[in-house]
Amino acid sequence: MTIKNTNNIISILNKNKGNDVSIDKHHKKTMALLKDLLDRKGWNQRKLAKELHKDTTTVNRWAKNSRDIKWDQAEKIAKVIGCHPVEVYMPQKSITLRWYVDAGYEVKKYSEKEQTEIRIPFEYYHPNVKAIQINVPGSHVDGEIYLFDIPQTKKFSSLAIGKYCYCTSSEKYKKKNKAAVNVIGILKSNSDYSLSVIHPLTNQPVNEACKSFQPEDLGIATPVKVKYNPLLISQFVNT
Repeated sequence: MTIKNTNNIISILNKNKGNDVSIDKHHKKTMALLKDLLDRKGWNQRKLAKELHKDTTTVNRWAKNSRDIKWDQAEKIAKVIGCHPVEVYMPQKSITLRWYVDAGYEVKKYSEKEQTEIRIPFEYYHPNVKAIQINVPGSHVDGEIYLFDIPQTKKFSSLAIGKYCYCTSSEKYKKKNKAAVNVIGILKSNSDYSLSVIHPLTNQPVNEACKSFQPEDLGIATPVKVKYNPLLISQFVNT
């Protein structure tokens, strides 16, 4: 999948009338980012020019910001450097990865030493996003990051049924069932209209508390927003 609404992104980046961001400031920021990308790769301007089949004068003009880097050129720069095209214009987004699931698919917290900074796809980042890593060595999903939007108002919608979700329990249900912990899995509607959370690898309820419960027993049930491997973020993400 490629980034969505690229025209909107470019228009936002270039919209300078009526705000405090001048063209000059945008140019300087673009220059700094291009330099950072080259430094991270261990390249100089000459190397980039060679990879893009451009003359060094063109790349030098980009670095000096005597003209903007167009989107099609940003895509080519990203391809040879190994980054996302938006990184040519905007700093990458990152958050601390604190949560994971093992083979049981119950959500657990990494120790402080194990917590790391991970990159987030630009189009999926916002302050209320929750990242959970799949830590199941030997499985095809091991190492993947799942992002979930944590709702600030309505905590559960019937639209979540049948989807891969991050689920928490209501305080009342936690008191009634000690197995009620935060999990990720497929939220399923049962024949008696109760709900269950199904383990995606075993096709069985994640735990005893996930076998059968009522909608009011849920705290949050929010579908996965995106799944991706952080090592491949510059190439693609899967929704």
